[in-house]
Amino acid sequence: MTKYYKHIFFILILLFLLGSSPVFAALEIKNYPPIPGYVTPSADCTGNDCLSIYTAYWFGLLVYIAGVLAVISFAVGAIRLIMSVENPEAHSDAIDRMKGALLGLVLTLSAFILLRTINTSLVTPSLTPLPGVEGVFYTNGSEDKPVGIGVENVANRGEDLIKNGFDKLIYRCTGGGTGPVLLIWEFPKINFEGNDTNYSGVNVVRKNCGETEPIGGLGSFRMAFETPGIYYFMGQGCKGYMSGVNLITQDEISIPFAGKMKSVRIVNSPPDNNYYGAIFHNIKGVTNAGDCLDPITVGADSDCKNLSDYSLSSNFSANSVDIFLWNKDDPGSSGDGVVFYSEPDGWNTDKQAGQYDISSDKIKNYLTKDVTETIFDWSGVDSEMALWCDLCWDDEDTEYEDCCPCATFQDCPGSLELRGSYLAAFYTPYNDKNGKNRLYCQTFKKDNADLSLEQFFPPENIRLDYIDIIPIK
Repeated sequence: MTKYYKHIFFILILLFLLGSSPVFAALEIKNYPPIPGYVTPSADCTGNDCLSIYTAYWFGLLVYIAGVLAVISFAVGAIRLIMSVENPEAHSDAIDRMKGALLGLVLTLSAFILLRTINTSLVTPSLTPLPGVEGVFYTNGSEDKPVGIGVENVANRGEDLIKNGFDKLIYRCTGGGTGPVLLIWEFPKINFEGNDTNYSGVNVVRKNCGETEPIGGLGSFRMAFETPGIYYFMGQGCKGYMSGVNLITQDEISIPFAGKMKSVRIVNSPPDNNYYGAIFHNIKGVTNAGDCLDPITVGADSDCKNLSDYSLSSNFSANSVDIFLWNKDDPGSSGDGVVFYSEPDGWNTDKQAGQYDISSDKIKNYLTKDVTETIFDWSGVDSEMALWCDLCWDDEDTEYEDCCPCATFQDCPGSLELRGSYLAAFYTPYNDKNGKNRLYCQTFKKDNADLSLEQFFPPENIRLDYIDIIPIK
């Protein structure tokens, strides 16, 4: 009887792992082995719609593993039974082992059947219903049939479906109303594969309620609802293979988009003042300085942007990204502004630093500032530099910037204080050793006490040129 308890304990562990499947989904697995009857997750799959894919996949994998282990255990018991003809004790142990293997298999299948009866979505993924949405179905024009969130082999979707002309998808909303945009990834090959490692031949379509999409000739397809965030594309003009939604800063963009994406679609929610923005970096790690793009933002509900429109370089490759929520409609709630100091730890009055204060009413919802205009205020500062610069300021025959060695933040980048939630990006256009135009930058989302330790100047040591300040949430 003890052996039976062991198998029951094994089943309990199996069910625990089922509940923990989202944890497995978070693992950075690049290629998942296909399991017959289940949708195989893709490496870039994110969001609520992908959760059901991961849940079903891991449950199916565990069921298959349990079945294989039961068969192996049964086979071992059978071999021992044959070899224990003259040993009654070993003979009895072998029979117990075979019974335990069969019991374990029965319990595993019973758990599967029970879950399928209680909640089919746990083992058969489908597109998560949203308010106002009925769902997506196969249709032949007069009748609808249910379809899962992904079909890994369209040609094998079912003899009845093929024979009766169910060769289109239809997106239905409650009462013919409106719902979120439906995204359909269309793959030329089965198992969600493109023609090559760059996923050439993959097409992504956006569908509104009531619209149909033919599936004849496809190898496979998967679907998700479009939600606010940023989507990566392998081609210009938001064409070709597309990622799932991206919502947070990434020190390393996932394959296959790292270094290969050409455009992005930014989807916002203006009623919620949720506007997404991004600064793409050439090197990994967003806190590192290097070639990058100007901030990409969209003031509308959604729009497509080519990365090449924000780069001075024709061969820029994005490998990390600052993703932020732009506080476009209520910038005053982000804070009191940004202060630049001439000395490290400049907010400490003992440092006797000059300062340049940009208040929130000057930043508004976006500010680009020429660094030569960040003229330090030395009033109330008792230091030789303050005295020198005050004399320069009073001398009408002398250019202040030429006389004062610490006139602006460009001359003395000491420290940075963000008095609230802001993104500050320091930019320097330059030409590399091959004469190519490039844009060098470093981004900050928190105070920096000593900018002399940073690398916001390019290798050619050209001076800082301009700063973007963006209020964020």
